[in-house]
Parts: sequence; C-alpha cells; structure tokens
Amino acid sequence: MFIRHSGFVTVGLVTLALVQPSSGRLSAADVRLPQAVQKADAAEVKRLIAEHADVNAREADGSTALLWAAYAGNAEIARTLIAAGADVNAANRYGLTPLIQAARVGASGIVDALVRAGADVKAHLPEGETALMAASGSGDLASVKLLITRGADVNAKEVTQNQTAVMWAADAGHGDIIRALTTAGADPSVVALPSQLPRSISGDAGGRMWTDHASGGLDALMFAARQGHIDAINALAEAKANLNYENPDHMTALMLAVLNDHADAADALLQRGASTDDGALYEAVVLHNLRTNETAGEATRPRPWHDNKVSPTALIAHLLEHGADPNRAATHVIHFDGTGGAGAAAANVGINEAPFARALRAQDVEAITLMLAHGAKPNEAVGGQLPLAIAMGAGGGGRGFAGGFGAQPAGFRFAGDRTPAAAVAALLDAGADVNAVNDAGNTPLHAAAQTGNVAMIRLFAQRGAKLETQNKAGFTALDLAMGKGAPAPAPARGGGGGAPPGRGPAGPQPQPQAIAALRELMGLPPLSPEELQNLGGAGRGGPGRGRGGN
Repeated sequence: MFIRHSGFVTVGLVTLALVQPSSGRLSAADVRLPQAVQKADAAEVKRLIAEHADVNAREADGSTALLWAAYAGNAEIARTLIAAGADVNAANRYGLTPLIQAARVGASGIVDALVRAGADVKAHLPEGETALMAASGSGDLASVKLLITRGADVNAKEVTQNQTAVMWAADAGHGDIIRALTTAGADPSVVALPSQLPRSISGDAGGRMWTDHASGGLDALMFAARQGHIDAINALAEAKANLNYENPDHMTALMLAVLNDHADAADALLQRGASTDDGALYEAVVLHNLRTNETAGEATRPRPWHDNKVSPTALIAHLLEHGADPNRAATHVIHFDGTGGAGAAAANVGINEAPFARALRAQDVEAITLMLAHGAKPNEAVGGQLPLAIAMGAGGGGRGFAGGFGAQPAGFRFAGDRTPAAAVAALLDAGADVNAVNDAGNTPLHAAAQTGNVAMIRLFAQRGAKLETQNKAGFTALDLAMGKGAPAPAPARGGGGGAPPGRGPAGPQPQPQAIAALRELMGLPPLSPEELQNLGGAGRGGPGRGRGGN
C-alpha cells in the first residue's frame, strides 16, 4: 500500500497490512478458510462453510477470510462469506477492515456488499486512513458516492500528514471524484502538515555529505499540479480552491507544475486564473534551457521530463500574457530532497534574479524576444551589468550536474537560438542603447574589450558605439583591452561558463585581437610587436595569438 505525503516525492512505501501465514504449520485457529480464499478457491470456501468452518477465523496477524477476499477483490467469495455470517467490521492487527481494503483496490461490488451488511463507513486505521480516502485514491467513483450517501466524513484527515480524501484524489488525478467530494461539502483548500524535520547541512571537510528536503505543507491543487493532472486541477478550480496558496517554501501550484515539467498543467492553471506573481516565469526560463542530462540538485536523480503539448516558449509567452513581470526578481529557494549545503549545486540557495536576467545569461533569444515585447528593460543594469553585456557573456548556468566533470555539456532539451550575436541583436533591435553605462560608467563596448570579444566590438561599432567613451575611472574600451583598469564584474548568479576570457587570477589581461580591432576602428595604426611585447601577459606572440578573440 502506498500513502501520499506533502513533500516533493509523490509516494512513500509503508508496510503491507496483510501478512502471509507461515507455511508448514497451522496456528491454533482453523485457518483453512482464509487459506482457501487466498487460493481463490470458491468451491473449497463453500465446502468449508457447509462443514461449519469458522467463517471469522483469524490468522496470526488477525486477518480473516473476508479481509483476504477484499484484498483480492473477489466479489463472489466476499458475498458468500457475508451471507455465511462473516463479521464485516473485523479488523486485523493493523486496524485494516474489509471495507477499507476493498476501497483500496477499487472493488466497488465488495464495498457495496459490505456497506449493505452494516460495515462501518467511518472506521479508520490508527493512522487515520478511511474507506473514503482509499476509494478516492484508487479512483473508485461508485464506492465514493456510496460511502458519501452512507455518511462518510468527506473532510476526515489522516493523522500523519493531515491529508484528506480530496488530496488523495488530486494526487492520483481523479477529477470526477474531486467533484463528487466537493459537491458533498469537502473543503478543496485544506493544507497538509509541513515537515517538522530539521534541515541538516553537515559532512566531511570536502562538503560531500548533505541533507535537505522540501518543506511540504501542500494543498490538493499542489498535489495535482505536481503530478500534472489537468482534470483534477480543473475540478479543484471549479470548487473554488485557492489557486495562489504558497507553502512554507513559497512554492505555488503553478511553480510546482513548471518545476516538474508539466507545462500543460501550468497552462491549465493560467487559464483558470492562477496569479503569475511568483517564480513560475523564472522557472519556465530555466526549463527551456535545461540540458538533456540535467539533474535535480545532485547526480542521481534526473530532472522531470514529460511530453507536453505546450512548449516552454509557449508557456513563457502565456505567462507574460497573463501578467508575469520579466523584471521581477525571483526570490524563492528550491529544496530538492536529499541535497543542499556545501557543494550541492546551489540547491538551497535563494535565486534573487529576474527572469529577464536568467534569459540573458542563457542567451535564450526566444525568451529574450518575448520578454522585450512584454516590458523587459533593455537598458537597465542587472547586478551591475547591462543587458547587452550579460547577453554577450558566458551564458548557460542552471542547477545540478549538467555537463559532468570537465566534459562538454550535453545538448539542450529544447531547440532554440542561443548564440550571443542573436541575443545581442534582439536587444539592439528592441532599443537597447549601445552607449548606455552601468554604475561604473562602463558601456557594453568596455565589457567586450576587456573580455576580448572582437565580434561584439565590431557589432557595437556598427550599431553606433562611441569608441572613446571613458568610464568613471577614466578608461576607454581600448584602455581595458590593453589590460588597464579593474576586472569586469562577474556574470549575474551562476553564469555557468567560468571567468570571461582573459581574466585569470592575475586580474585583467591584455587582449591583442581586441586591441587590433579597436585601433583599426579608431583609425589608429596597429601596435608594433615590441609594443605588444611590452604589454606583457597575453600580449606576447602578436595579435594573432590573443586569448578570447572571436
């Protein structure tokens, strides 16, 4: 038997509540009848009843023949036992009754027979599981309706997680059962218990041991969204469930749908009116730029990957159309179960980055273009860098091991243009000012010069960049190309590509190819080999051997 809980993992295994009898030796009780039921031998069952075998005989764990019939979903034998006087409420050692077991396996015929014979519809296991919960999880609509008419409590909660029948139906995707429950008065917005486990960040000196977990506290809509059950989402929305509830981790149903690669479910939530004032847009950009081998925080668990009719770019577009702000910084923290702490791929680090900045870092031309059409600010510095400077930078980034240890990164899950030139061109076409300055007075040309990006130097010059603009420290782009000035700022949050070319531990390095390009564009003669040699560092060998030139 599986029960649901309120973390990110869908189900947890519990001990089966029926125990096979030991072979070779009978207990003091006559257990021939339970054994005949286990063999599905209807003729033997009838023969034993005719011989007056004890119809309520119990095995060592308290299981009766009727409980075994319910376990097997054998309606013929169950009716025979009930007619012979079997106790319909006899629970085994674990508190499991025939009614709850029949509901677990979706045996509506047995449920009907048991209820007609007086089975207690409000009976529950010590953990609180009721027959209504079991039937809701198994998808047995007929039994759900019958139990409701016989007085089952539609808002009963099991005691380990405070989950309800609506939650069990939502997690399994049974929209018809959700509708039956909520029509009968079930509350669609009950919240499960948050986790009480402490977060532990510990381990050896290398940080190779860590523990983290999601905080739980999900509601039924979040169960449905996490599993991608659209009909359940619609049923809960029809019942006026809270579409915008945030759990203790500040996750919403919309975010859970995106994080679990259920773009269709996310789109259904949007159509139902879910607010976009959360981190869903940011996560949609992350989703569009996942590698084929992306993992959830650590190397053993792949990120979810499902077939969806709605593509990530279409989802980004729909989020923007429904009011998502590309400039709003996402501040949520993702707690992947089993990860976190030292060296855990930033799994428990706050994001603190806008969706637009994430798209720029990924050089995701489709996302950048969509966001520019919906209010993204092409001339506003992000983390000390101008959008043009970010777009021409290292790009990439993400969570988990995506490319192995020093290996070439895997391909992207979703095709798209992620070239620096196209990303920069999209910004320029949308009105990005090639001469805009950041807080340090640097223009995009300064950034291109310092990183030795000749292609961008020429593109900016073609788009009207002023070649002799000085930053606040008095340096021109050519000065920076020659190794003067302070290092350029690092890319915003986890650029993923390492330091830009030419920036090693020693600080700014001369960029011979950038020097040559800038001097050419400025109408200056090229430097002599001796002059290049005097620059030191990367200047040795002439302009044809510089680092980072394009």
